Amino acid sequence: MGKRADNLAANLIDRDHLQMLLLQEGLTQRQAADILGVHIRSIERRVLKWGLQTARSGPRAGPGRQEWRGRRSLDKHGYIGIFAPLHQHARSSTGRVGEHRLVMEVVLGRYLDRSEVPDHLDNVPWHNWPDNLALYPSNADHLRATLTGRTQSSPRRSIPGAHPSNQKLVRCPSELETLALCPSEIRRRLEHHIAIHQPTIEHLGYARREFLRAGAWTAPFQWASMG
Repeated sequence: MGKRADNLAANLIDRDHLQMLLLQEGLTQRQAADILGVHIRSIERRVLKWGLQTARSGPRAGPGRQEWRGRRSLDKHGYIGIFAPLHQHARSSTGRVGEHRLVMEVVLGRYLDRSEVPDHLDNVPWHNWPDNLALYPSNADHLRATLTGRTQSSPRRSIPGAHPSNQKLVRCPSELETLALCPSEIRRRLEHHIAIHQPTIEHLGYARREFLRAGAWTAPFQWASMG
């Protein structure tokens, strides 16, 4: 597109339409420029002029973001991470919380302290059903028990995904695998617990750091308070 044609097209940009593309649909400035048929600099100038909210390098929350296309991830040690950036202990780099920690919180009806350590009794770090988890007040207590109180003090190298296993998982296990022996009521509460710690449409266009660890958007553990 020539400069004159681009200027003519830029003059036809509607503010409300542009804001809808950037905020409600979560598009990048470049994607909006492609749709409107203008150079990205025209979009940048109008965003600055009109003070529009925008996701400069990609949608920051909502279905357009990579985390939302697959909220589960597998780390190098075999632990499952769940995208829940509103959670008070979410990792600052990824916005994720360990699934095993979330399961334990649902079982106890409260948030875990940062120092508390849920341990996998069978040494498989992605077997996250309640009967396979034991909670220790601190990592020191955890190490003291696991190094002296078990016939097998460290994960077997034959367990895929268990650190320091030499058989790494090549995919992230599904909920059907990681919660295979989890009671249905606990699974239902876990789904709710995860959902209330994930961004809503109101967070569209904002950087993760602006809502990271902001807290659940509704009261957590309501079933526990009712009991």
